[in-house]
Amino acid sequence: FKHSNQTPHQQHRLLPPTPMEDKCPKPIRCKAAVCRAAGEPLAVEEVVVDPPKAHELRIKIVCTSLCHSDVTFWRMKV
Repeated sequence: FKHSNQTPHQQHRLLPPTPMEDKCPKPIRCKAAVCRAAGEPLAVEEVVVDPPKAHELRIKIVCTSLCHSDVTFWRMKV
């Protein structure tokens, strides 16, 4: 740690306070690996995600993976 008057906890603030104009969320565009049907190949598509509704929140996903159950469903033949 660099020398400062802050404790290590204070030095690791994750996000700055959000400005007031960010209080009204809007739809966002992001890329998603989409499976349209079991056994079909995954396609990376741009999707629109609606803003959060009451009692919901939006989080930023930095990385993710598929679990065994996801892969099993994806490989199924219908």
